[in-house]
Amino acid sequence: MCRVITPALIAVAFVGAVEYFVGWRLVFYPWRFIDNYWTIIAPAALVALTYLLRTLRLYRYFNMKKDFGLCLRLMLQHNLLLNLLPMRTGEFAFPVLMNRYFSMAPSRTIPALLWLRLLDLHALVLILILVIGFFVSPTLGIVMSVLWVSGLFLVFSVSKKLDAFLANHQAKRVLLLLRNTVSAIPRRVGPLVESWLLTVANWAAKLAVCAWIVQVFSSTDYMIALAGAIGGEASTILPVHGFAALGTYELGVVAAMQIFGISVHDALTGAANLHFLLLGVSIAGGLASLLIVTPSASRHGAPIH
Repeated sequence: MCRVITPALIAVAFVGAVEYFVGWRLVFYPWRFIDNYWTIIAPAALVALTYLLRTLRLYRYFNMKKDFGLCLRLMLQHNLLLNLLPMRTGEFAFPVLMNRYFSMAPSRTIPALLWLRLLDLHALVLILILVIGFFVSPTLGIVMSVLWVSGLFLVFSVSKKLDAFLANHQAKRVLLLLRNTVSAIPRRVGPLVESWLLTVANWAAKLAVCAWIVQVFSSTDYMIALAGAIGGEASTILPVHGFAALGTYELGVVAAMQIFGISVHDALTGAANLHFLLLGVSIAGGLASLLIVTPSASRHGAPIH
């Protein structure tokens, strides 16, 4: 019950707060001054293209040999549920969909999902370090980025030894879960680098486009808009969300832009329009997934490593 009431209260509070402090009419007012709607259509299309990068990462990670379209359908449906359902409950759809479309057991797909989410977090922090370095010290930003990337390969280097150690302690449930997660880490450098590069490419493209959208609606500097976009995405790690992340996503964008002195009105205008545009693309993608023809059964998926 709490998982329904809390998100609902957050969403209602967000709608009321926007109306009280800014007014929804003013939030959507910039649409009247958009002369060329390609300014909106183009970034929306680019956001949709990032779905292909995410699908390719999934496709390559599980070493699939065919049915890229089926993998795309899965990703679009998972993405829709993830964006609409509160408190990351949409993540539970991933093992269900993987079992339905590819007959992969949750014992394999849940640890894989956790590893891919850790890669997402790593890429997001890397981009954040680079953006902070842009404002503070480019040299320091580069050094910190190198150290951060090195940390990923340090985890890779010890994963084999950790897996072997945990293999002797399978009786304990917590250690078994940890071992399953560690086993999801690729055992060869090539697949690890490939997944990481696709992850960074996806986040770099998505954040660049999101910053573009924020800039269009808030008329602020692009790098500040980029910081706001990162703040919005970083808010998704919060333990509590409104329905469709209403309120918490905007809070992340506004908080990041407030650091640079951007007014609440401008930041919230950019944040709200970005969020609704992303939701619109996500819903369109979910509906489009129904048009992708799928085989009656798909029973493949070679070993990850």
